[in-house]
Amino acid sequence: MALARIPDLEVAPNPPHTNMMEVFVRGERDRLWNAALDIAEERKIWFLRGLVPAEIPAYSVFEVVVGSATLDFSADEIAALFAEMIERAKSASAGS
Repeated sequence: MALARIPDLEVAPNPPHTNMMEVFVRGERDRLWNAALDIAEERKIWFLRGLVPAEIPAYSVFEVVVGSATLDFSADEIAALFAEMIERAKSASAGS
């Protein structure tokens, strides 16, 4: 699974049993959310919803639902969006 190869990101369950899974991402929720918004504005693609702080310290969590629109993208393209979001959030953290 492409998402499971991204550092600072955990998929549960792995492998997913259905078209829905939870994804835990290491990082501060607002920085991750802002990074996702920036990518969405630049690329005109929305890939994240419902990001909330996780019960695990220093992690946020969101659900991924794979539907027909998702099939327009390769697994590697989707993973690249999430990896970029994490890197942008880290850069924002380093800049503050």
